[in-house]
Amino acid sequence: MNIKSKKLNIAVIGWFNYLNAGDDRVGEVLIKLFNNHNVSLIKNYNRELLKCFDLLIFTAGTWHPRNEISRDFQKWYSKIKIPYMALGLGVEYSVDEKVKKNYDYFVSNSLFTYVRDTDSAKALGNQATIIIGPDITWLYPFKEIKSYSPTNKIYANLRPYGKLKSEIDDLAVFLRHNMNIDMFYSLSPEDSKLAKKYNFTKIRNFDQRRIPEYCSLVVGMRFHSSIFCQQSTIPHYNLVYHQKVGSLENQQESILNTSPKLFNLKDFKDALHLFEPDNLVKEHEILKNSRILNTRNANQIKEQILSALESVEKNNYSSSMNFKIKQKLLTYF
Repeated sequence: MNIKSKKLNIAVIGWFNYLNAGDDRVGEVLIKLFNNHNVSLIKNYNRELLKCFDLLIFTAGTWHPRNEISRDFQKWYSKIKIPYMALGLGVEYSVDEKVKKNYDYFVSNSLFTYVRDTDSAKALGNQATIIIGPDITWLYPFKEIKSYSPTNKIYANLRPYGKLKSEIDDLAVFLRHNMNIDMFYSLSPEDSKLAKKYNFTKIRNFDQRRIPEYCSLVVGMRFHSSIFCQQSTIPHYNLVYHQKVGSLENQQESILNTSPKLFNLKDFKDALHLFEPDNLVKEHEILKNSRILNTRNANQIKEQILSALESVEKNNYSSSMNFKIKQKLLTYF
């Protein structure tokens, strides 16, 4: 059956509708990718609901050892048996043998498995069928800055993270009182709350869509603050608070980001000399070249995803009365 002649009902499972800019951008990208189909962004794992769909998509931060479904996926999936893909996963490594067996089962039965870094592929057992590519938002990246010149305009992005609370406190105070931070770049309400706590007076929310061209540097903590800077070719210094940000540093050439260890104030102060205008110009040129490679890679993956979609058949249940009732309920709630 030609892909254009069938309209699939696709459930994208992720952390959606919490005003998290990174996750919501992932949702936007997947809706655009599957624009010929019915796409629902789902944030729960109700098996009866998911059985209504023709295809399940697991994406972004849905796959980690703390997630009940990923820890016991084989048992959970045995009662659904709907084709699924993994698109743009970031995966945390686990030494738990039960978790590793479920990871293995997940990959072995996936129609298409695409992860966003080599660490995620390793966590899933480095199986031959795993595709490694850039973050899934690269399928439709933001426009690049065409004319960049360093200014004194610096944006900061911080997020609450309990394991590094004292480090974040120290850094926030330092940024507030010792650096010319022009704007706090917020990707989530919790970011904005933190900014207000430390009296950052200018807060730019992500709903304004992108970082303005006059921004010279972003000192960013969130994974997607760095991704959006990469796409816009704006130099950024990554504050590594988690494996996923460290993994991002490992796979990109950079003058500013060379040590993917958990950040602290001393390391940040030691790195301040890297923010010289000459380095920022060089970093911008590196980002321009990386953008070409990432976009080319993402376009190839896009074609592979759409090709894999051709094998998905319509689920008879999706045309039943039960499905229509549940769709009505979904719309209502």
